[in-house]
Amino acid sequence: MPASIGEQVSPGQTLVELVDTGSLQVATHVSSHAARSIRVGDTAMIDGDVSGVVTAVAGAVSQQSGKVPVKVRITDPEALLIVGDFVPVAIEVQAENGSDITIPLTAVKNDTQGAYVLSVNTDNRTERVAVETGSIRDGQIVITDGLSDIEQIVEDIRGLTPGTLVQRD
Repeated sequence: MPASIGEQVSPGQTLVELVDTGSLQVATHVSSHAARSIRVGDTAMIDGDVSGVVTAVAGAVSQQSGKVPVKVRITDPEALLIVGDFVPVAIEVQAENGSDITIPLTAVKNDTQGAYVLSVNTDNRTERVAVETGSIRDGQIVITDGLSDIEQIVEDIRGLTPGTLVQRD
């Protein structure tokens, strides 16, 4: 509870919380599959345009989230992030192996059912295809499962939903 001028406060009562904005960290959680590819020192993008570096990757899955906690230190001194805010984090790591399928990050969406891409069927309508994702690097994402029999996907699915009529290039 904040106090007003002239009010008495109790010993140990929190009046102010100081935050060192020069050492901001972002805590995120990733799948155990993705965690195997993330290393301390990997670069990250926070909220699309703020640079960071991975400082810790937990060695176990969190009981609360079912995912592996990862900490990212903000390295951008001009970052305009607000303490306690929720922001997207993209960690750039090396691809797992040379045979993985890599597609533009804009071709993948995530929802409550998981990650997916949109393929184009013979009627020129988009169809949802569930995929498993891996590492992200330079605007590309590794697809570890789900695209083996797909011939054509939509490269940028922002604003599209399954069933949308599209024109093929």
